This record gives sequence, structure tokens and C-alpha cells, in this order.
Amino acid sequence: MALTCAGCGHYRAETGTGDRRRCLHCGRPARPDRRPLLVITGAAAAGKSTVCAALAGTAGLLALDGDVLAAGAAAAERQDYPSFWRWLLQLAREVQDNGLVTAYCGVGLPEQVLGHPEVDCFAGIHFLALVSGPETVRARIEARRDSGASRHRLDLHLRIDETLRQVRVPAPHSITVLDTSRLSPVETVTEALSWAGSAASLRP
Repeated sequence: MALTCAGCGHYRAETGTGDRRRCLHCGRPARPDRRPLLVITGAAAAGKSTVCAALAGTAGLLALDGDVLAAGAAAAERQDYPSFWRWLLQLAREVQDNGLVTAYCGVGLPEQVLGHPEVDCFAGIHFLALVSGPETVRARIEARRDSGASRHRLDLHLRIDETLRQVRVPAPHSITVLDTSRLSPVETVTEALSWAGSAASLRP
């Protein structure tokens, strides 16, 4: 349901969770068709943008690059990543209401995503974590032409890679860890596309 109810026009009038969401004032239900939300995450230079480009044009799915979204988001600018992800969840609801599955390709930890009530609007949040270990993370960041900012935050990206290797998420959500340290970009994309095809068809 959009922030303004299409039935009565009240703003921010929604109550309930999941399939029970409806307008607090007129009782109009939200669209019941919940779809999965896909999140392809990893440290800098893990291959997220490459996967995003490969997903572009997939029928029934809208792939969005996190770097593009963060460039215009005030919450990301002030490094308030939970608020940034709450905004992304609200955006994904709008995409879902258009009958599409959203795939976000950007840096993010499950804990920043799953703590929001908007999570109940989806059939599950499914994470693909592209990890590679500290040596590979360091080498890939240092090899990037535009990696000045990433180099200054190298320790942060090393922690992100390590956290994604160990994190668990509760059902109905899931996380798949893909070690790309010995994979070529083409092999990484192949694995990611296979994962997305399966995850996008999941239903509760």
C-alpha cells in the first residue's frame, strides 16, 4: 500500500502486518500478493554491480544498484544504514505492487534490513553474500581505479566480509554465502543468476 490510501486518501494510515495490512480509516486491504525481496550484498569490489548488470532485463524482476540509490539518499549520506534500508524496503513495496520482484545489489548486513516492520510485506528477504576472505578483499579494493574511498574504509569492508561469512537469518528469510575468491566474474554471475532464479520464485 502506498503512503496515501487509494480508498480514502488518508496519509500514513496503514495498520497490521503481512497479509493483514489495511487502511486504519477505511479498512481497504493492501495488495495481498507478497513477493520475495532479493539482496545481493558483499564488501566493496565483491562483484555486486556486475551481478546487477547481468540481472537487468530479467522478466518479472527489477535490479537496482545500491551505489546509485545511496548517491541520492540522505540516510546513506549520514551513514544511518538502518534508515537507508527502511527506505529501500518502502521502495521495494512500490515495485512489488507493480507485480515485480526487487533485487538490490549493494553493501548491507541482514541486521540492517530485517529489523523493520516493512519486512512483513514480503514473502521473505533472501540474501546472496558475495565473500572472498581478507586477502582477496584487500587485493580487489586496491586494484579498483576508483577505490580511494574504499581504501580509506578497508577495515570496514574486511569486517563486512567476515560478518557475512558467519551471519544467520531467521525463516522465512534466507542467506546464501558464495565464496568468489576462486571464481571469475563470469562464474560469479552464473552462480548469482542461478540463485536469483530460485530465490525469486520462493513463496511462503
